[in-house]
Amino acid sequence: MPVNLVNSNGSPTKAILIIWRSRVRNSPPAHTNQFKTHPAAYYAVSLKSIKKKGIHDYESRTKWVKKQIEFELSQKNVELITQYEMEMVRQSIATRQKHLRTLLGLSRVLQKDWKDITKNDIEKLVYEIMQRYSDESGKESNYSYDHKKVLKIFIRWMKLGSREVQISKILLQNQDHS
Repeated sequence: MPVNLVNSNGSPTKAILIIWRSRVRNSPPAHTNQFKTHPAAYYAVSLKSIKKKGIHDYESRTKWVKKQIEFELSQKNVELITQYEMEMVRQSIATRQKHLRTLLGLSRVLQKDWKDITKNDIEKLVYEIMQRYSDESGKESNYSYDHKKVLKIFIRWMKLGSREVQISKILLQNQDHS
């Protein structure tokens, strides 16, 4: 069955998910060797592990993303993204994992500390998102929409201290500038 995944540079890729039921521990069936020549990656998953962890296995994915964040990003960005993750504690594990994965990809593109970004940097980042992830006709895809949505929520949290829109706070800031 074809599955949409994200490769190491943050772009979508296709893969084949093989689910098997085996009495032999951790051994995929012999016919999975035919997929080694297939252009798409393949992931063999036992039925037992799917029952235990669920088909999406968000816990393992989240751990992997956290390791990648610590390995690839600056200490300032790691601390900031860790604080953001703690802020998202009320969100589902799937939402947290998606936000962390998206922030990792955006950080790779940005190549700068998040605390040091300017409005111009954000505009360039949005431009890069649209260039990379919009469809052939230039229309926004679900993938580009999700990246921009996560970026907006993260910037709002970073600047205002909250993920939610707080109209009263924004109105007060606008009155102070008048």
